[in-house]
Amino acid sequence: MGANELIQANKPQHCLTSCPTFRDWPVQQNRAAAQGDSEPFADRMNRLAAQLREQLAGGGGLDAAIAENLRALGFGERSA
Repeated sequence: MGANELIQANKPQHCLTSCPTFRDWPVQQNRAAAQGDSEPFADRMNRLAAQLREQLAGGGGLDAAIAENLRALGFGERSA
């Protein structure tokens, strides 16, 4: 059994036609391989998860700046 047949055999049935991510997955994998993407999946996920955590942590400062700008415009939080 080839790689594409194995992928097709293991896909959830509801994703065979309606899910573009599963439908295009072999194409995406082939494209990544052709572009020399050799970063192991576990390493990539660890790197991306760390990057997301940094971005989420930095978002608090942005939230504070937005809240301050709203207050300055007269749209700050009001008690009921």
